[in-house]
Amino acid sequence: MISLFKDREHQLKDHLSDIANKLDKPEDKWSFLYNYARKSLDEEISRFQRIDDKSVKLLSSVSIIITIFLALFKWILEDSNVEFSLYIYVILILIFLSLSCSWHFFFKALKLRLAPRMPLNDEIFKLVQEKNMATIHVALYKSCQKAVKESFGVIEDKAEQLKKGYVATSIAGFLLLLFVAMLSYEILTSNLTTNKAGDVIMSNEKSSNNQSPENDPDLDVTAPDPQLVTNDEKTPTDTIVIENNQDK
Repeated sequence: MISLFKDREHQLKDHLSDIANKLDKPEDKWSFLYNYARKSLDEEISRFQRIDDKSVKLLSSVSIIITIFLALFKWILEDSNVEFSLYIYVILILIFLSLSCSWHFFFKALKLRLAPRMPLNDEIFKLVQEKNMATIHVALYKSCQKAVKESFGVIEDKAEQLKKGYVATSIAGFLLLLFVAMLSYEILTSNLTTNKAGDVIMSNEKSSNNQSPENDPDLDVTAPDPQLVTNDEKTPTDTIVIENNQDK
């Protein structure tokens, strides 16, 4: 048993020595260099796709907000009974411009671009056919390096457009909050003014109905003198006779 264990220990040391020797070979170093460059290129491609996905979502959201905003703008111009101040319309125009800019930047970030990829053509076949493995790894490393540089430029441009869209959307959001506050204030003020005016009109109508000069009596008017009448047998009770002072 002890000898068997020693033999296995000796075999394990031999395997570890073989692995160490392989790692020290030049072709393994060039293979590592190519794999490293390939991984960097894959990360750039993944970043490219994430930016496009984010641009699509933001572009859809801004499009919905613009549609709602246009409906609100139509209500203010045509359906609302409140006379808004000039500041409301100025803020509306600024919000529309900010949303339009953000939509433009997101759409520009989503614009189709030429993205570099690893070649797959006859040149690669010729390279593999004529060169050794270390040279092939170096050639593919250089291809990956060039692709990463070109992809980095495209991605940075997309990211810059996305950043500008974020800024424009943030400005539009701030203006929208300010617009809602001012709109609520002016609607509330208009309703209070209308209610007060209605109360004044109703009170005036009541006072005019209760104190009309045509219906009020003149308490100092001079009353007419009463007339004396008599009723006898020849005179019906329902007949009024004016007494003559000369007969007396």
